[in-house]
Amino acid sequence: MGIKLLRGKRRTFHGLGGTLDAYLHRVSLQIGQMKVKARVAFPRVEIPNIVGRLDVLRNSSILLRDETEVCFEY
Repeated sequence: MGIKLLRGKRRTFHGLGGTLDAYLHRVSLQIGQMKVKARVAFPRVEIPNIVGRLDVLRNSSILLRDETEVCFEY
């Protein structure tokens, strides 16, 4: 991706598993046909991916209509 990790804004996240330091960068994302710019936090350790709590999910809604259809609006 060409991101210089340590040039991002350092931020500490708190959760059930403890704390995690990560570096915020603004990046362009594509979800299906939708393109958005969002802040993404990159940690220095490997963790499961969690997308969207800063910008993507805050500005969108997800509707589960049934077992086969999911609607995502941003």
